[in-house]
Amino acid sequence: MITSEASLFYCFLFGGIVSADSDAAWQTMISQPLVACSVAGALLGNVTLGLTVGVLMQLPFLAEIPVGGVRLSQSNLASFVAALLALRLCQAYPGLTNSVLFFSLFLGVFFSWVGALQKQWLRQINLFIAVRAERAVKDGHCGRLPFYNYLGVFNAFLSGCLFVAIFFALGVNLLPGVLDLMDARFERAFSFAKPILLGAGLGAVLKIFVKRKTVSLATLGAALSTLFVFMKG
Repeated sequence: MITSEASLFYCFLFGGIVSADSDAAWQTMISQPLVACSVAGALLGNVTLGLTVGVLMQLPFLAEIPVGGVRLSQSNLASFVAALLALRLCQAYPGLTNSVLFFSLFLGVFFSWVGALQKQWLRQINLFIAVRAERAVKDGHCGRLPFYNYLGVFNAFLSGCLFVAIFFALGVNLLPGVLDLMDARFERAFSFAKPILLGAGLGAVLKIFVKRKTVSLATLGAALSTLFVFMKG
């Protein structure tokens, strides 16, 4: 049987895979919050909660497009950390699931923007590796190129492991002090967390896909969907 500590260790390693998939290799989409958070749920024994965090964290960051040197947040890794926090703390506070989810998502969004600095640091290291690789080619040592390629992947993997471990440790030590202050009133109030973040995510999606030429079709689709929901109800 896999212990809780072992599961967390595997989660930290998977954080490295998320980072490498996002920045250095593969691009298999396993790093997307919807997938990564579900994996966290599978590792910690609650796939439903992991998937819920994945859906809520996936939508708001869809508008981020990794073009050129634009500064992006660490949305994938931060979403994964948010899922780990929600999964771990819901076990410790089973009567405060809404509060746990709210604060986990809040920290996830906050960590994503703080993590943008870490992504810049990662790019600087990759730039150094690229310069070394270019110099090796100029010196006629083309056989060293695979080494530098793997070094870049390892750099992303290691930074992802450290990101997840550090920010999870921060969250799991900070949030219990906040959750101890919560009661039933706050728990009922925080039930709005999911619909609000879902609405913000849908707003980001609309910003991407709904243009002036397609607004009539989008309105028609929304109306038909609403009608379908009422008919099923």
